[in-house]
This record gives sequence, C-alpha cells and structure tokens, in this order.
Amino acid sequence: MRAGGSGTLRRADPAEEGAILVLSVLCLAGMLLVASLAIDLGNARQRSLGAKQAADLAALTGAQLMGEGDPGSTVAAAVKAYATQNIGVPPSAWANCVDPGHLAVLVDVAANDQCISENAAGSLLRVTLPPEALRTALAKIDGPTAIAIDATSEAAVQEEGPCAVCVLGTGSVPPFEVEGTGAVLVSNPAAGGPGITVDGSGPSGVLTGRAAIGAAPGDPPARVTFQAGATVSSSASINGVGACSAAADCTAEAPPTPDPLAFLPVPAVDQVGSCPGSVVSDSPPECTFAGHQAVTLSPGVYGSISLSGGATVTLAPGVYVLTGTAGLSLAGTGALVGTGVTIYATCPSSTAPFYQPCASGQSGAGLDLAGGAAVDLSPPTTGPYQGLTLFADRHNVAAVEVSGTASLGSGSGLAGTIYAASGTLEVEGTAPVDLSSLVDVGALSDVGNASLDVTVDASANVPVPPVPHLVAAVPSTGG
Repeated sequence: MRAGGSGTLRRADPAEEGAILVLSVLCLAGMLLVASLAIDLGNARQRSLGAKQAADLAALTGAQLMGEGDPGSTVAAAVKAYATQNIGVPPSAWANCVDPGHLAVLVDVAANDQCISENAAGSLLRVTLPPEALRTALAKIDGPTAIAIDATSEAAVQEEGPCAVCVLGTGSVPPFEVEGTGAVLVSNPAAGGPGITVDGSGPSGVLTGRAAIGAAPGDPPARVTFQAGATVSSSASINGVGACSAAADCTAEAPPTPDPLAFLPVPAVDQVGSCPGSVVSDSPPECTFAGHQAVTLSPGVYGSISLSGGATVTLAPGVYVLTGTAGLSLAGTGALVGTGVTIYATCPSSTAPFYQPCASGQSGAGLDLAGGAAVDLSPPTTGPYQGLTLFADRHNVAAVEVSGTASLGSGSGLAGTIYAASGTLEVEGTAPVDLSSLVDVGALSDVGNASLDVTVDASANVPVPPVPHLVAAVPSTGG
C-alpha cells in the first residue's frame, strides 16, 4: 500500500514487488561472493604462511643433520617427519614430488622425489613442500575448486660457524661503533665464508663516518648481517659497494644469530698462581713486572698480571684465571708470550678457588693488550679450550682492548678465539690490528681510524659445531 493523491494508501504493483525481490537476491548473492572470496584468500594466505614456516624449519632440521654427516636418506626422513608432525603432510605426498629448481643431488631416491635435494658439496639443502590443494568456499557456487599452496626453503651449513666477527649486542652500550675512517674487514679464502653479524636487539648499533665493513681488498665479499634493529649509516661502505643492500651481500633486519660459543664450559682451576720471588698466599697474587725482567708463570688463579718497561713474561701452557679489575695489562716495550694458553677473565670471590661467575652487568677483570708491548700467544690445540685464547666470563662487561701498536699479528701475534659475550672489543690507535681470531663479543668499538683485519682460520680457533641458517628469499615453485 502507498499514499495516493488524496492521502489514501494503495497496494504496490505486483511487478514492482518482484523487481525489488530480484534486486535484493542479486545484492545478497554479490555480498556472499565477496565474503567467500575474502574468506578463501585469508585462509590461503594463512595456510601459505604456515607452509613457508614449516618449510623453513624442515630445511633447518635437515641441514643440521647434513652438517653432522648423516646420509641423505636420514636427512630426507627427518624433513618428511617434521612436515608430517607439524602441518600434516602425509609421507605418500612426497612420492614423485616435482621441484623444477632442485639442487644437484636428490636425497629421497626411493620415492623418486625431487623436493628434497642438496648441492654437490653437501652444504646446502633445498626443501619444497608437496603442493596442497586448499578447497575453496567458491567451489559451491561454480568458482575455483581449490587454491594451490606450496613453499620452498633453502638452508646452508656454515662449517666455520655463522660469523668471523660476531657482535652479540648483549651489553648496555651500542653494539657496533666504527667512526672516522676506521674499518672492520674479514679475509676469506672463498666466497660464502663466515662474515660479520651485528645484533641490535639492545641499544641501536650505528656505523658512522666513512667506515668500511666487509671483505678485505681483493677478497670475495664477506656476508654482512645487521640483526634486530641494528642500523647503519648511508655513508658507510659495505663490501666496497655502499649502503647495506643485496648487491653489497648485506642483509638488514635479520633474525638474531645465537651465540656460537655458548657451549663452552667455565674453567675449573684450583691452583693459586705465584709471582716469581713471592710466597704463595691464600689469595690470588697481583703480579707486576717492570724493567727488563724475564719471568715464566705457571697456570693458576691470579688477581692481575701487569707488564711495563721492557719486561718479558712467558706463560706456560694451561689456563690462567684473572679476577682483579686490572686483569691483564700490557705497557712499555716488553712482551707477553705463550703457547697452549687460555686466559679467563672473571670476578673475584673471597673463598677458594677465589673466583666466581660475574653477576649480570658486573665489571670483572679487564684485558688490556693496547699498551705497546708485543703479544705472541696461541691457544691449546686439544681439550675443552682448543682454539680459545681470551675468554671473558659471559656476564663480565669489562673491555678487551687491542691496538696495532701492541704488535698484534706481527709474527705469530695473537692467534685463537677472542670470546667476551658481554664485553666490548675496543680497537684503539691508528695502526692496523691484524687477527687470525674468531671474534665473539658483546660490542665492538673502533672510535679512531684503525682497521681491524680478521683473517678466517678455522684451524686456529674454537671448533664451532656446524650451524644451519636459512638462505635469503627462495621463490616458491608455484601457487
């Protein structure tokens, strides 16, 4: 009914009522179509993200076994088991699975499967999940019946560890400061070797000035990774290219790399050290050598060891624990020499064995090798501290100071790993500092114009278990 000219109501025309009904049905159908499409695309995206994460973790699982020397059949079984347990991929789905981009070696031969493969060197694993047909709601109204979901991931095994210079960002200071014309360079014998990682989870890391970072001149590019908020200035030169980019073999905002040396045990030393000419006491001695003294020390617990003038101190093979704030201090024109030596800088205790782990943020014994004296130290070649020369307690925030004027790298120099998970490696002066060391520290600071040049030599450092890591963006094979 509706109002007529006289103000009375009249019934609507039946034809008009039918048109309204048809129009309403069409509008409702359109709304249902859009809603179904949104649901299908949302489901597909969610499933695609889950598949990619599963492919990543399956590849890492297999790469870990591959790095440990397990055969391809074991690697393939682990990959398929992970996919079954986590996203329900049935084992039968791998049979005759096709991956046009597969690597040189197919490891799941029994299933005629191309979707799990590795390179000829056994250092790279590729996993492509069997494609999944995700049924759509639109199929009920004559739309596409399914959306294809697949995912591909590649994981590499870094035999020498994930980095040659590892900055963990665990301290209270910016983890990476290189100012002026300073440089942090890594020499690798081949492309793809361990490079430089900087974790910016704590205070922001800043690379300033005209600093250079990456490969030494003439070497293949060194992999450079800035993680979790670390930033780099546009004026810096990464691998001689410029700002951080794929062309510079540099990755920004990557996931943090775990501490590669977290497995190392804390030294257990019961013997209190002795300074020549002194009486062994119930507390660690503070040893100071000056003039032209030439002495030999034995392993044990010391408050500090200090050199000045032309003194030469030889360290007999073993572990030396330092507890005092002075720690190790080298000055003058003398020398500190030793073979098969590990120096552990930690915090003091009033009871035997007179040292203990530092509390979080506590400053314990420091390691000052920047005073001018020559350093000729090499680590043990066997045992739990194989390849480890300088080891600061994991919570010790005291600095490790080095400089080119200390003759580091001159002759035998300082060989072996430098590990200070919460400490800062301070590079001082203007002379180059050459190390054949794995550097694993909380922060790195080069506030002068010095160049820190690290030569990768796995044989001279802590043997790091193979660490798998994802290779940047691998496109899916379809879907």
